[in-house]
Amino acid sequence: MTIVGETFHVAIPDGEALIEGKFMIDSATSPKRIDWIDSIGSDAGKQLPSIYTLSDDAFEFAAADADMERPQDFTGGSGITIRGFVRA
Repeated sequence: MTIVGETFHVAIPDGEALIEGKFMIDSATSPKRIDWIDSIGSDAGKQLPSIYTLSDDAFEFAAADADMERPQDFTGGSGITIRGFVRA
């Protein structure tokens, strides 16, 4: 995952893009909020309400489908995608 400004790009090791788009962060809330707007794929143009945690070397988020309420925790469930990334 690469983040530049307010855009993101996720690719597999050979460089093929899996997903990309832009995001908006609100770190003043609890839990912290992030909204993803994909520019490619089946969710292109949809706003996905999400929450996140960020530490020195890890980033984790829980994203709801576009027509769902924002997750309140990281327990997952139907329509919730949870992903984690560790800085290499």
